[in-house]
Amino acid sequence: GRGYWRKSSNPLVISIDPSRRIDSNVVLSLSKNKYGWNQIASPYTYATVWNGGPTTLWRWDGVAQDFVDAGSILEPWQGYWVLTDVAKTVALSKIPAFPATGMAKASKSFFAAKTDWQVQAILSDNGSQDADNIFGFSHDATPGYNHLNRPEPPRMESSSYLFFPHPEWKRTVSEYASDIRRFWQDGSIFSVGISRSSKNVACAKITFSGVPEDGPLYFFYATTDSIIPLTAATAVQPIVRSGVSYATVFVSENKNFVATFPRRFAMGTPFPNPCSYKATIKYVLPYRFGPDGSLDQSSYQVSIKVFDMMGRTVRELVNHPQGAGIYTTFWDGKSSSLHRVSAGNYICIMTAGKYRSVGRITLMR
Repeated sequence: GRGYWRKSSNPLVISIDPSRRIDSNVVLSLSKNKYGWNQIASPYTYATVWNGGPTTLWRWDGVAQDFVDAGSILEPWQGYWVLTDVAKTVALSKIPAFPATGMAKASKSFFAAKTDWQVQAILSDNGSQDADNIFGFSHDATPGYNHLNRPEPPRMESSSYLFFPHPEWKRTVSEYASDIRRFWQDGSIFSVGISRSSKNVACAKITFSGVPEDGPLYFFYATTDSIIPLTAATAVQPIVRSGVSYATVFVSENKNFVATFPRRFAMGTPFPNPCSYKATIKYVLPYRFGPDGSLDQSSYQVSIKVFDMMGRTVRELVNHPQGAGIYTTFWDGKSSSLHRVSAGNYICIMTAGKYRSVGRITLMR
């Protein structure tokens, strides 16, 4: 019931004594060690069905030089990786499985609707690739971790790979080959991790299969330095750092998302200015990226206040946490007690974290 790796430069034929072949039901014991990974193999000389539940079976494809999702069939003479969160047993049936042949494997990427789609991210590096990375939405998913979110298979230092980080799920692993969610919202954010190999990765690139050509959703790839629209023909070159680096994919209904992407702090000049009734104040809170390219989605504590020329607070317009984005607030020319203030010059001060901006409003009566 266990599988072992044996390296060979040439094809290797292994003969099994017929008396050692198993033709009865078998129980496999999966252990929960430090990482939770078990390597298993079918004890039968024919294909059989995996009855271990929704756990993903990963198999190494020597031709593609990549791990592939084996589905629910255990082929003979193959080793598989399976992750478990708890020690358990799995019963294998001796009944042979006869998978359908001659049928093309269903595409991993598709677009059915805004709330039901999957896109495949493919990392290529020095002739090898990590292709089985899927993100999107599905009605079959549940909030947070769900059975559609497959753990990233074990990796070797000599190969680069792409993954979706989710340490907040607090499972045995934090790197996943799938990020499938239940509830769609405009401006959805997917974090992408790239673990570089020990080789030269100057030629590494990421392509995205299944991105719709012309809406209704639009995809954008963002790093600390830039944000670009994605198409099925787009190949992006990830920023190479030692260890793991990150990028972000934004999914929006707005085709012009790049033009409205909040890049830096700003508080616009209140308008109209002078005003007699109401002044509009627009301000921008940018996305923040860490040194490794990861997106910081924590909120800013935003405060916008109006002061008179003596420095006394006239009105507090905003005082609450807000995420990155473009916002609008108003001042109606009234004090905190909602009394109309006299004509004159007033100061508007915005603070958000370490950022501070000052503007002037001239009120006419």
